[in-house]
Amino acid sequence: MIMTPFSVMLFDRYFKESRAAAAVDDVEEHAGELKGNVLIIGFGRMGQVVSQMPLAYGATISILDNDPDTINVAREYGFKVYYGEATRADVLHACGVEHTDIVAVCVDDGESAVRIVENIHHINPNAKVFVRAWDRRNALALVKAEADFVVRETFYSSMKMGDEIVKALGASVQELRAVHDKVRDADKERFALEIAGKEFEGRRLLLGNIKKNS
Repeated sequence: MIMTPFSVMLFDRYFKESRAAAAVDDVEEHAGELKGNVLIIGFGRMGQVVSQMPLAYGATISILDNDPDTINVAREYGFKVYYGEATRADVLHACGVEHTDIVAVCVDDGESAVRIVENIHHINPNAKVFVRAWDRRNALALVKAEADFVVRETFYSSMKMGDEIVKALGASVQELRAVHDKVRDADKERFALEIAGKEFEGRRLLLGNIKKNS
């Protein structure tokens, strides 16, 4: 009796995984179907939003993910997502990445993102690669891997929240713009210093809440 709930849980998990695995289309088995000038790798919360702009513009997109549950749910919303592990060069070949103009790497694993970018550049040096960075250090690694455009996952949303807080504090439009530009430019300069290996020097650009002795 003690083992029953655990056994049921394991069976339910196995059943769901088996059903999910059977429902997805493996990219290597359907390589000829993947045609698009934009390839999106990773169709989680960021990849889903990213897809909307090129689709609205009229682009043809192909989508790749390695989670069967995500793929099945996406189908219910009108998306055809193929199953495959994009860190593998043979899977990227099967996706037709050598003929793709733009690749959006939206996976939620920083190390995998770096490997994917490196593989893409090796297969198709002309592809423009746009990548989601997990954090600041991951962004630095992606820049060194020669990603064309790196978006730090929380940076823009955090800046937007900061804007709204400053606005709520009573800032005018001009004051808000000045504060926003000051923080954005300082971050850009700090990032450039970190790329050059001068992380300590970049720290001076951070604003802190500890008052310095006069």
